[in-house]
Amino acid sequence: MKPGWPSPAFFFVVILAIAGLWSTWPSHPLETVHVDWQGAIHRGDQAASDVVLQEYGSNGHLELEATAGTAYHEPGGNRTVLEQVRLQRFRTGGGLELQGQHALLVDGDRQVILRGNVVAVLQPDSILRTRKLEYIPATGIIQTQDPVHLSHGSSRLQGVGFWASVKTRQVRIEKDVHGRYVQ
Repeated sequence: MKPGWPSPAFFFVVILAIAGLWSTWPSHPLETVHVDWQGAIHRGDQAASDVVLQEYGSNGHLELEATAGTAYHEPGGNRTVLEQVRLQRFRTGGGLELQGQHALLVDGDRQVILRGNVVAVLQPDSILRTRKLEYIPATGIIQTQDPVHLSHGSSRLQGVGFWASVKTRQVRIEKDVHGRYVQ
């Protein structure tokens, strides 16, 4: 045998390893891996694309509808991660539309956190823009601590921090408020 050449036993072991790998290669797709909106990697049992989630009230009327490009449910934490989201609330005395690149539904839909170019249509002529927004469907409260841009008709306001109640139609920009308000 020449110096530097592996022994014939080495080649035999390599061929056996390749044959073993080939015979155990899965014939079906592997479980999908999801990277969430904060960069963490998860394995779960429910994922879908082109998703529509609907919630109906006790009277049978549609109250909440969320559409998303993709959805991924984490059963352990009862959280659902949505991408390219549009959420609409249909209730007497307070409709709402929210849009964002990413959303996290915590504990079913008790808390909705939207991130990435968030747009909230509070009334047909009231539009809020921010980076991150929290919405509690049960109370109708919307809030953020991030910078906001609010337009209402011809009025344009900017500030940091925002709180609103969909039910009472109250709106408050927390601090550093500036802009133009037209009555």
